Amino acid sequence: MKKFYALFILVAILVTVFVIYEIDNSAKYDGSFEVILRNENNILVDQKTVYFKTGDNMIDILNENFDLEYDVYSFGVMITKIGEIQQDPDHNMYILFYVNNILSEVGINNVVPEDGITIEFIIIIEFVIV
Repeated sequence: MKKFYALFILVAILVTVFVIYEIDNSAKYDGSFEVILRNENNILVDQKTVYFKTGDNMIDILNENFDLEYDVYSFGVMITKIGEIQQDPDHNMYILFYVNNILSEVGINNVVPEDGITIEFIIIIEFVIV
């Protein structure tokens, strides 16, 4: 009986610690969104929920969660590598991204993090007609 009581107390303590951790962790962030990475064959490479606080910018959020490389141009930021996908200009392969299944018309630095959105990065092969 003493072993059962000790086990019950241990389980109760573990559950309490877990609940406190989850409450504390959720209080640190204001929202989350999904990031999906696909290669040039449209095969899922990675999918991750990322968390942010109000005022965080997209580049910093992505940089905290993925291996990120990008170039800065007058029109905005162009991602050249995120996670395991990387553009290859020599083979006309570039990274595009969609926000909620709509091709973005702005650079990633101009996308405001919003709770519940989905951002999908995909390698596209640009066909050049001569």
